Amino acid sequence: MYERDLTETPNGGSFGIRSIFEDKEGSFWFCNTLHRYLINRDNADENGKIKYKKIEGIGNAKIFGGDEYIYFSYILEDNNGDIWMTTWDKGVFKYDGKSITQYSVKDGSKNINLISMYKDKQGNLWLGTPENGAYRFNGNAFEKFIP
Repeated sequence: MYERDLTETPNGGSFGIRSIFEDKEGSFWFCNTLHRYLINRDNADENGKIKYKKIEGIGNAKIFGGDEYIYFSYILEDNNGDIWMTTWDKGVFKYDGKSITQYSVKDGSKNINLISMYKDKQGNLWLGTPENGAYRFNGNAFEKFIP
């Protein structure tokens, strides 16, 4: 796939492909919410390039704090079928198929940078940070994990 939408940020620079996700409808999400892709895995062109169809993504500037879409570094689906996306510095977004909810992750008033997300065997969501340890979702917010 050669899509400028996949890696180039609106302000220049390249985000790279940090996360790939296939939702329950079979759409692929490649690190941002601008578009989703329906991929025909069984049918490539004569050069071996995969055939795909680009479809509209989710969100708008009102939802994403002035940005039309967000770049996420990690994405997963929880036990309820909700899709969760981490961002570097804008927290976590949950998409339930209809609406998007943002969860800030803070240490006091400071936004925490996020690098990973994990769903454990019990369905709990965990966040990894580069400098602030782990955070766990308590059903309403992400709180710092203190062993």
